[in-house]
Amino acid sequence: MNIKDMSDSACVAFIESQRIGRLGCCKDGRPYVVPITFVCSNRLIYSFSMPGQKLEFMRSNPVVCLEVENIERRDKWQCAVVQGLFHEFTGDDEKQQAWKILQRHNDWWEVGGQVVHHGDKDGDRTPTYYSISMDVVTGRQALA
Repeated sequence: MNIKDMSDSACVAFIESQRIGRLGCCKDGRPYVVPITFVCSNRLIYSFSMPGQKLEFMRSNPVVCLEVENIERRDKWQCAVVQGLFHEFTGDDEKQQAWKILQRHNDWWEVGGQVVHHGDKDGDRTPTYYSISMDVVTGRQALA
């Protein structure tokens, strides 16, 4: 197996081609990793979240990372990691722009938009749109 570093431009192109990644965040020294759906556009990762632990962690500490992978076989895969900052869109124009970018792909909202019931509370089901800056991007690939 031949493992090679990916260039910055190859990492970005790879990330742009993917829709699912693993978001890593940390609060009070506790790490949290969760899968997310996303769209990459102009070196920003766009996503959304329903209320919950992920938003609580990112609001507390905006330093996050995103791992994206595509494993075809044990000896043929790509993996990239983005280190950046969480930015919550609060203005209507920002939210609309994020929504338009996410709309480019069918069913981008399905997983995160599912209603999860905890006890008898209805709770807030308003989505929060956010981006992650791509401050540092690294990646490797294995070629058969």
